[in-house]
Amino acid sequence: MNRSLRVLSFLAVSLGAALSGTAQPLPRTTPEVQGISSAALLGFVEAAEKKIDALHSMMVMRHGQAVAEGWWVPYAPQEPHRLFSLSKSFTPPPSALRSPKAN
Repeated sequence: MNRSLRVLSFLAVSLGAALSGTAQPLPRTTPEVQGISSAALLGFVEAAEKKIDALHSMMVMRHGQAVAEGWWVPYAPQEPHRLFSLSKSFTPPPSALRSPKAN
């Protein structure tokens, strides 16, 4: 299956999940309801596939609601996935510099 077709399928599944009405751990909606273009999301996924060696999954949240999500084979939503956040390495030092010193 070519990449564009997989990406379109991914967006269709995301839209289906948003509209299914089944119990979900996160609230879901369509990208357009949250002011995001589906075409822009598709462009992001296509660009990421070209520039990133191996995508595992992605989720786009807006105003506390999932607007798009997808997994690349062999990964799946039911599979535990280790997540490491580089941002935690950079956030504490600036925060510490801004906090008032205790007297």
